Amino acid sequence: MVPLMLGVASSMSIAAGGIVALRLQRHRALLVAFAAGTMLMIALLDLFPSAWRLMSGTLSLPLLVAMALFGIVVGSRFDEGGASGRWTPGWLFLHALIGGLAIGVGFHISWQTGVILAVASATHGLAHGANAVVLSDPANRPLSAKGWLIVNITAPVLGVLLSRGITVPPTLLALMLSFIAGAFVSVAVRHLPRRWSAQGAYQWQAVLVGAVAVIAFQWIMP
Repeated sequence: MVPLMLGVASSMSIAAGGIVALRLQRHRALLVAFAAGTMLMIALLDLFPSAWRLMSGTLSLPLLVAMALFGIVVGSRFDEGGASGRWTPGWLFLHALIGGLAIGVGFHISWQTGVILAVASATHGLAHGANAVVLSDPANRPLSAKGWLIVNITAPVLGVLLSRGITVPPTLLALMLSFIAGAFVSVAVRHLPRRWSAQGAYQWQAVLVGAVAVIAFQWIMP
């Protein structure tokens, strides 16, 4: 019951971030830049280190790097716009789903591990929800943005429920996290900068604010 409640808390955090992003569409350029900063730092400071902690063995680092590079390559296929670009928020869904799985797996390891993973998931939820909206291009596809937000809200709870029915080896979970980290880097570096409006004068400042926000969360909730 506790893992499920913590999964719900993570979902509520995602919902809060998404609602804020939907209400701030007049500042779309800054939101996109903020999303780029948060996604890049989440990949580098949260997803990849989490994958590293779950792995063991002498081939851990090469395998994780290879999966991250694979994620970058695959992620680049979804940032060209058109039909494929509409599925870019799917990386966030996978991230949240894996986060829910990690919460459930963490409680199988120990109560403390599960709580730590749940707190990390919840603290990143605000940025996650905002990114889900921004990546859905709400200015041109408002229904799609709301739909993707709803899908992402359900992901942590689904992940926790899946962890009850299946056994996910820590090594496999680590490889999945590394793959998503690579996809996040691709989206943050290639996809989002293309969508910055020429009218936005403070995009790089917003990127920095997003990056610093994630660093602060990592410092507060190690």
